[in-house]
Amino acid sequence: NLGYFVSVTGVKSDATINAVEDIITIIDKFKKNGMTQDELEAVKSSMILSKALDFESNRSKLNYLSTISQYNLNRNYQNSQKLVLDRLNLKEANKWVQDYVPNSSELMFVIMGDKSVYFDKLKEKGFTVIEVDENGKEK
Repeated sequence: NLGYFVSVTGVKSDATINAVEDIITIIDKFKKNGMTQDELEAVKSSMILSKALDFESNRSKLNYLSTISQYNLNRNYQNSQKLVLDRLNLKEANKWVQDYVPNSSELMFVIMGDKSVYFDKLKEKGFTVIEVDENGKEK
């Protein structure tokens, strides 16, 4: 299991449908065109620089230790991750995009908020809409 793909937005109810459509457009474009060298360098830099935050607070230290425990990692696993990032080239990154980024048709959206604003509009746009109760059971 390689994990899952998550995108989170915080938009006003009246912007929900546009946000969903934007995510689909971005995913489709990314799958079709891949990433650019500049995007790859930005991702690498962001990932490397974000590791410094792993030791900013007690909470972040706990998350770091939890990750080590959960995945049975070496205490210095971040050094190995950095080596992988340093060696990652654009061709390989774009192969990963093709292999592991889902097609937009495979995405599932979990939308919370004012149902009266977007529920019927999502159906009109052709989305399969399933309403669930507070326990996750289909209504």
